[in-house]
Amino acid sequence: MGCCVAAKGAAETVTLYRGVAASHPGYANALEGVAKPWGGHADSILHSLGDTKSVFTSWTTDLNVARGFATNGGKEAGALLTNTVPRTATVSVPANVQMIMGESEVLMRGTVRGANVIPVR
Repeated sequence: MGCCVAAKGAAETVTLYRGVAASHPGYANALEGVAKPWGGHADSILHSLGDTKSVFTSWTTDLNVARGFATNGGKEAGALLTNTVPRTATVSVPANVQMIMGESEVLMRGTVRGANVIPVR
């Protein structure tokens, strides 16, 4: 897990990863360090279970999970976004949903800008 304390007394931060394959409609934004939600509902559980037409974007604390999404399981190139944010800026996914999905998922509400971009082949 990419969690760390930034400095003594500072807010706890977490490093998140997001993989976006070249075939994903949000790939052009990802290359600019931007993750934009589709818009729609605000139910984090529905989003995590696959209804991603929501106000959230999906991120993970597991670099390997993000690499899998970035390459569409090794089938194509993509982009890996990284971002370190205050833990309080994230939306947690319930443990039982985490267990079902196995993605170490963390949600971010709204558009995220300024993520670091790493091309992945």
